[in-house]
Amino acid sequence: MLRLPTIRSRFEEIACAAEREQVSYLVFLAELVMTECDDRDRPRAARRSHGVGFPATSVDLPRARQPRSARWLLLLLSEMRAQQGRWSARAW
Repeated sequence: MLRLPTIRSRFEEIACAAEREQVSYLVFLAELVMTECDDRDRPRAARRSHGVGFPATSVDLPRARQPRSARWLLLLLSEMRAQQGRWSARAW
């Protein structure tokens, strides 16, 4: 017996959307399967990144452990964020 919890829980929602958008049966099935695969991939990717000890964000990594190039890049990105998108006008 296959265990497909996402298909079971979201079947009606996806079926109604497929009917409303008048998509083919093949597209409907592909959407169902892709939804199931996406829901399975999310926790798997989180487990893998947690298992190797990656920090959740660059802020979680102590500054002393960051390579110089990363420190420079993080400084540049924070400066760009502070300028709220005005970085594109800056001459490089």
